[in-house]
Parts: sequence; structure tokens; C-alpha cells
Amino acid sequence: ADTLVWNEDLDDWQPCNQTVAGQDLPGPGEDQEGPPVIPLVYAGFWLRFAAIIVDWIVLNMIVLLPAVVLGSHSILYFFLALAYETVMLGRFGATLGKMACQLRVVKPDGSPITYNIALGRFVGRIVSHIPLMFGFFMAGWDSEKRALHDRIAGTRVVRVIS
Repeated sequence: ADTLVWNEDLDDWQPCNQTVAGQDLPGPGEDQEGPPVIPLVYAGFWLRFAAIIVDWIVLNMIVLLPAVVLGSHSILYFFLALAYETVMLGRFGATLGKMACQLRVVKPDGSPITYNIALGRFVGRIVSHIPLMFGFFMAGWDSEKRALHDRIAGTRVVRVIS
């Protein structure tokens, strides 16, 4: 708990128990239960943007053929995007774009999200588009790099450190 940690979101080195990831660590002389807590490294705006671009390309490749056949691109795109994001985040914690950028969507304590949270986050993304995608830009100045839909769903996008 007293080990000094640092990442790009911190101004200076801090004891781990004073960071988000270390809030549940035992104090001096107490035994720690469970696996060690690894501090969360929040993903910045541009890395998240790159993941969105990859997901957009993937979705457009999936939607293109059915859209040409059915002639209904926007409705098909919406439902495929909803299914894609909900299933990928609920099952793997990341879409293909986030995987490519080594990102994961987690709860504030770093644990995996559920399908329901993933669905709520997708609905929150719709709100993030209004007005002028302002909700997405919030990730650029939020201390935990959260966009509006992350705040709505109670999620964080973190870098996967291997």
C-alpha cells in the first residue's frame, strides 16, 4: 500500500493506497487478500480515437454487402453496431479496435464489465454524439480520460499492460 507508483495521469509519485487502484489495499501490517492490485493506466483521447477508427472500418466492411442487398444502410448499421459493441465488450472487454490498440473497458475497480453495462455504454454513446460529439471530447480533459458514455455507464478505458 505504501509503494510509490506513477503514471502519466499523476503529477508526481504517490503511495499506491492514494491512487484509484490502491484504495482497497491493506495498510501496514495487514495481510492482503487476493491477487495484487495493478494500477489502472487510463487510455488517452488519441489512442481511443484510433480504436474508434478501426471499429468504424470493421463495421463498414461487415455492413457493406447486406446494405447493398437490402438498401437500408443506417438502420442495419445501428443494429449491427449495437450487437458488435455489446457482445464484444460484454465477452472480451474490448472491441476489435480496442484490442488492436491494447485497450480494455473496465469498471472503476478494474474488474470486467457485464453485457448490461456494455449495452448501457452503447446507449450512452448515442448521447455522446449530441451535440457535435461533445461527449467524446470530454475524454481529452477528464482526469480519468472518461467520455460522457463512460460516465453514464460507470466505465473506464484502460491500457492493457503486459
